[in-house]
Amino acid sequence: MRRFGPGSVRTRADRLRRRCGFDRNDLRRDVGRRQHRTALLLAALYVAVAAPPDAGAADRTFDDGVRAERQEAAARHQALATIDRVEARSSDHSRPRVLASAL
Repeated sequence: MRRFGPGSVRTRADRLRRRCGFDRNDLRRDVGRRQHRTALLLAALYVAVAAPPDAGAADRTFDDGVRAERQEAAARHQALATIDRVEARSSDHSRPRVLASAL
């Protein structure tokens, strides 16, 4: 059974810290520590360098979508029609044909 409380949160945080390699274990080699620090540095560098262009691309994409929706809304017009009859097509299994007349 899982316990909840301040001790269990600290225990889970310690376990996660050790699993990620942030403990001062004497069995861990210096090469492993350097590799881990280098990997963290490269990950942080990637996040710092990639975030601004990604935000700019997302902003441009959003603006293009809003512009397209506004253009579609400006070109849209209401069409009034009445369905006169629906003809079933028994020869093939396609959709029925709807015949309508404009009002």
